Amino acid sequence: MSSHRPGAGLLCLISCLTACTPADTDESVSCPPSNRAAVDASEGAQQVVTLPGRFAYHDVDGNLWVVGGDGSGRYRLTDPPENAFDFDADWAPDGRRLVYRRDFKGAGGSVERSEVRVVGIDCRDALVAPGSFPAWSPDGRWIALTGENGIVSFRPDGAEET
Repeated sequence: MSSHRPGAGLLCLISCLTACTPADTDESVSCPPSNRAAVDASEGAQQVVTLPGRFAYHDVDGNLWVVGGDGSGRYRLTDPPENAFDFDADWAPDGRRLVYRRDFKGAGGSVERSEVRVVGIDCRDALVAPGSFPAWSPDGRWIALTGENGIVSFRPDGAEET
């Protein structure tokens, strides 16, 4: 027998959020380790739950968006070309840029190629390199990704492959 849990929608929403930074600062912050407390608090009572920081997510059309943890300040960062999808965003430690993956669909809807890109909160977007699964180094000076020859790292401008 299944039971309806009022917090189930919140769990779905939080699982779609990829990363967060503080809303009013440039310092990075860890996302809450668990949303269990928010779900437990909503059991049996109608409550509004807000989260600290700023979140990046992708929509069904493959656009990347940023929104405050309280739902304010939502804006679109990317507008991928036709047959492309932006996702897998990761905030830079300074909270001013995101690294993300763009997949291009080929015939039959399969992925033809993937590339890693960086977009600033000012929406300036640049190619880093072909690849997948991007992540920032803790100091924000490098981006690691899975490339044709395994795991490689690049500077955010695409220079100095290692």
